[in-house]
Amino acid sequence: MAPPPCVHLLIATPHGNVALGESNASVLLPQDAHQDHPPLQYGPYLHSIHQYLAQDGYRPVLEALQTCFSVPTPPPPVDHLEIISEKHGALYHVVHLNVRSGEQVASFALNVAISEEQKAFLHSDFALLNELRLTYPHGHTPRAYLKGEALYRNANQNSLLSMAVMMTEWLDGHHEFHLSLERPGAPVRIKVWDSTGKDSWLDTEKTLTLYRLASAILTTCLHTGDFRQIYPWHHAAGDFVVKEEGESLSVKLITARDYRCLTPDAAASGNTWACIICFFLNLTVRMRLDRLDGTGDLAWADSFSLQGILEGFIMAWEEKALRDSSLPSSRDVLEVLGDFDMEEWTALGEIVLEQGMVEQEELPFLRTRLHQHLEDLEKAIRHAKRNQLEPVSPVMRKQ
Repeated sequence: MAPPPCVHLLIATPHGNVALGESNASVLLPQDAHQDHPPLQYGPYLHSIHQYLAQDGYRPVLEALQTCFSVPTPPPPVDHLEIISEKHGALYHVVHLNVRSGEQVASFALNVAISEEQKAFLHSDFALLNELRLTYPHGHTPRAYLKGEALYRNANQNSLLSMAVMMTEWLDGHHEFHLSLERPGAPVRIKVWDSTGKDSWLDTEKTLTLYRLASAILTTCLHTGDFRQIYPWHHAAGDFVVKEEGESLSVKLITARDYRCLTPDAAASGNTWACIICFFLNLTVRMRLDRLDGTGDLAWADSFSLQGILEGFIMAWEEKALRDSSLPSSRDVLEVLGDFDMEEWTALGEIVLEQGMVEQEELPFLRTRLHQHLEDLEKAIRHAKRNQLEPVSPVMRKQ
């Protein structure tokens, strides 16, 4: 019989990971003010996660390892586990799991849902992440391995709380980012969070790259048959993460809460152009929207971000058109976008704001910025068209 693994229960802090002990076991986990369940304590919470992982000789961990490394037989017994309470968002508590099994070492993320609403999102996430990985095998989204249930027992052992758990790929080195202010009155910039406290600011070129890659991911995952898309998503929720590797960036989408069409009437009638243009316009609006430092006031990215957003959309659309000859080329799409006048953009913008609303308070914020956004968008499209070297074939803009 294999000896039990060495298990470390840890709490992530700005100053590094701290071991769970008597001094912090009763400390409450951060949670959203609107949650309807009692607050959780770090001690019972981490022990409950460990008990879930340890069931049937650490079967959940071994199954994840087997899938992760694509091996036909189960790996050897687990030697070492680090279970780290990493972060706490509006939807999930997140645990970072480090595993060693023989020669294999891997990291996983455990998303933990408490409320019924959170659990519904988790089950949807699990199904959608698997669907997206099969349909769009580009590695833009994390791999989802398994889901189950952990039982939280409070300190007095007299009550139980069911927690839904989903194990996914841990995106090593990727960090949350948000619009932030270096000082009061300064322009907003993108700040990349680091759990070690070494936050960084992206310069203009890296900011453009980030918006280009994030826009390309969402465009890549747009289904051009029925125009379902990953939606809703929000920068304020930390749905995208970024990894800096020297001068290059890697961007991933960590979740997929829903996959639906925002223009069902146009899609049902076969109006491909209406679906494309509405997707594009909504993309340009949502990419610029965030909250300061993730939880503060609504924030709006500088207009130069539109260059990256447009480039990412066109880049991903061209890949779609190359695979499907029934789709208009990226040059055709750019020509159509450039053919819209301000009156048409404004009318469409009002519709798109309503279609794409995620939070009610966003509407007045976005409406006051819509006209300037559309003027900036027109300039970005004109600039992109000037950079096109080959003529664009004639297309019909309206069907």
